[in-house]
Amino acid sequence: MSTQSDKLRKSKVAKYIPKESSNKNVENCQYPGFKVKQLSELPRHLDAADLWDLVIKAQNFKRAVFKVWRKLFLSEASIAVFQDSFWWWFLQQFQTNQEDQDHLFDRIAGSFVGLFQCVPRNTKDAFFQVYPDCLSQVIYVAFCEAFPESTTYFDDEFKDGLVDLIFQWVSGLKPQKFVWKKWNLDCLKKTTVNGNEKDTITRSTVKDSIRSKPVVQGCKYF
Repeated sequence: MSTQSDKLRKSKVAKYIPKESSNKNVENCQYPGFKVKQLSELPRHLDAADLWDLVIKAQNFKRAVFKVWRKLFLSEASIAVFQDSFWWWFLQQFQTNQEDQDHLFDRIAGSFVGLFQCVPRNTKDAFFQVYPDCLSQVIYVAFCEAFPESTTYFDDEFKDGLVDLIFQWVSGLKPQKFVWKKWNLDCLKKTTVNGNEKDTITRSTVKDSIRSKPVVQGCKYF
């Protein structure tokens, strides 16, 4: 009997480990599908606000600017732009679905208009000079955090394509070549929202209301 119990226990463990591992590989990720009135959750329960916080803290903005701009980066509109852009780029790179990409793009455009209206007139130019670079960074960080077993995919070519896309979407212009080399990657690659040090904190503080709530393309802040 004890031998049979040991075999059963081992078989359960053997089935569990590959399943857990597969969630960390981009090739095993499936786009959850487009929903008109709801944002698609980021993989592995990543929280968009936590990721934005990580990125904007790595920019070394002046304190006065940081306090104002942080609210804009964490607005509903900005979070919607980020999450939908993440999935658009995922589909473009790993699971092409033109119909869903078109739906996502239309909503990204609407959310961006909402964000644009949130930004005070006297800071619009300055804010939108840094926004495409920060948006590129947060999408890149989300891929690295979501799929730590697939980091070889997120190489220089991946960053080049992502940055070119986001800058052209936001500003209509291509950025300088290798603009991502100015990113504070050492800071961005430290143990973060899915690392050992913050794993328990993330589970207890994750903002489910942001991920599951209906899309609101406005200025509400978190």
